[in-house]
Amino acid sequence: HDKDVRGVGVLADGRIVSTGHDKSVLVWKTEKWNVPKDKTPIEIDEDPTAYTKWEGHGDWNICLSVLPDGRHVATGSDDRTIRIWDSMTGKTVRTLRGHSAAVTSVISMADGRFASCGRDHTVMIWSAAPLRGSGSTSASASGDGTSVSSGDSGSSVSNMVVDKSGHAS
Repeated sequence: HDKDVRGVGVLADGRIVSTGHDKSVLVWKTEKWNVPKDKTPIEIDEDPTAYTKWEGHGDWNICLSVLPDGRHVATGSDDRTIRIWDSMTGKTVRTLRGHSAAVTSVISMADGRFASCGRDHTVMIWSAAPLRGSGSTSASASGDGTSVSSGDSGSSVSNMVVDKSGHAS
């Protein structure tokens, strides 16, 4: 990336995927890395054959989550959209719209759904109705997918219990 890196994940096949303010998603060909056995940090060279580049968002990419199938990647952007990418083809398979401001966090849930939150003060459970948050800029789901916690850029944390129909209490 030639600008800030904002999200990193690991695909089921072991490849590393990253996104950032340069509006791109990079899928790193980790088999080209010579990682020392003592686990010291390594510098990733600028060789363009070391990664595959995906492009599609109209503004900064802010967040990334590898979906539970390990093959698809969700990215959230300042362009107010979430893109679902197929990691085998690098193609966008779906563009989701619903936030009225930047999408700041996308997280996977154990039941296959995923949640997003944004600067529009909403948390959305995809395939379910949007949930009101508190100026949410970050979110995390419980391992069993029954609750979502979100935080804002101040000091507020919200927790919502989600039933299977996507309703929060």
